Amino acid sequence: MAESSVTLVLREREEVITLSKALLIRHSEYFRAMLERDHFREGSDAAVGEAVTVTAEWLRAETFGYLPVLLHLGDQPGLLKIHFRGLWDGFPSTEHPNSVYALLKMCDYFQIDTHVERLLKLICSAPERWGLDVLPVLLEVRPGLLESKDFPFERLVRAVVWRLRQGGEDEKALASFPPDFLMRVRKDYQEEVERASLRVKLHKYFPS
Repeated sequence: MAESSVTLVLREREEVITLSKALLIRHSEYFRAMLERDHFREGSDAAVGEAVTVTAEWLRAETFGYLPVLLHLGDQPGLLKIHFRGLWDGFPSTEHPNSVYALLKMCDYFQIDTHVERLLKLICSAPERWGLDVLPVLLEVRPGLLESKDFPFERLVRAVVWRLRQGGEDEKALASFPPDFLMRVRKDYQEEVERASLRVKLHKYFPS
């Protein structure tokens, strides 16, 4: 018996992919609920061979087109980890459609939970690499992330302060930070500036 497949269409056929139904429900709670429960119209459509339309306006076609790769690698955790690392190194900008940040948001939307956890673990392993626009992306996926015991809070504060002191970031991006986190960054930044000022004065009066 041929394996049952499902065709997914992004909005007005901006991207069309066909995947095994078994693969979809194995890795995605979103598709499991849709395809295994009678009260979803999309599941009924798929059962008679009709395409399922994904209507999310924010989802880019290039990101959606990556879904088959992510699902197939879900059966090979070792390769998935290596693949995510390669994407992180290759596409550091949050704006790239195949960045780990774009894939994180898509995986969260489709409830591909194991991928979400792997991506968060990878990203949080090195907050020193983040631009100022990364934290808002993560908090959109996990609103309580800052309170997580595994979140590198202190390292991120130090990294943000360092970036601000280098002048390589747009400080307006700080407006998107949570107020408590922003207050901590402001406090540490001020202390660092004061220490630097004292070092300058020390060198002036006591040159080495």
